[in-house]
Amino acid sequence: MFGIAKKEKPSIIFDFDDTLVYTNQIFDDIKNRFLWEMQNLGFADGHVLQVLNQFDIANVQKYGGFYKECFPFALGQTYEFYCIRQKVLIDEAKKQYFISLGETAYAITPKEVPQAKMVLSFLQKAGYPLFLLSKGDFQVQWARLKQVQMDSYFQVIKIVPQKTTAVFAEFCREQQINPHNAWSIGNSMKADINHALRIGMNGIHVPNPSWDYEEEEAIGDYLVADCLWDCIRFIEHTEKE
Repeated sequence: MFGIAKKEKPSIIFDFDDTLVYTNQIFDDIKNRFLWEMQNLGFADGHVLQVLNQFDIANVQKYGGFYKECFPFALGQTYEFYCIRQKVLIDEAKKQYFISLGETAYAITPKEVPQAKMVLSFLQKAGYPLFLLSKGDFQVQWARLKQVQMDSYFQVIKIVPQKTTAVFAEFCREQQINPHNAWSIGNSMKADINHALRIGMNGIHVPNPSWDYEEEEAIGDYLVADCLWDCIRFIEHTEKE
């Protein structure tokens, strides 16, 4: 089922957000605070978070990636949308407050996923080439990597605004990685697994909570890890087959 070469250790490409650290919860907490604030303003129709999500997705698509402006702008746009719909005068100071509230997401140090550093250390010491392919705003992602002190585990770190099949293929070419002798490990079926499968990589899905924008049906075979330590077991077992 999984095509791993026997002569050399397979390369392992990790995702970062909600694979090695928890970031989705940070955004959920801010969304709940935003919802509470909107309800206090009289904007309580039961659809505030859905509208926010639509603006957030539209911003990612408009700007071509997960830039740090997308989420904060979505909060301001949602506030503006409800003001217009309910014929309430837009308070520019309040709109800027909501944008600033969204920006606080990038100042919070994310919590590490249990066993993350243990798994990275084990794989590194065992001789597996480790890489990090992370999507998002470069400055935000790099700062988070430094905050949790995970940057030293990887031979190469690449931060891109959006993950695509072409991005995976280019990364493998740049690092001289044979896709058929490599694993992609991540929590997003859309971003981390399906794109990798399309170029012949093997995938391990770590089903931590994620934004619904990341949801997608799998296009092929992959493994599911209940915890990060399962990744070691899967990789070692496949090498022995």
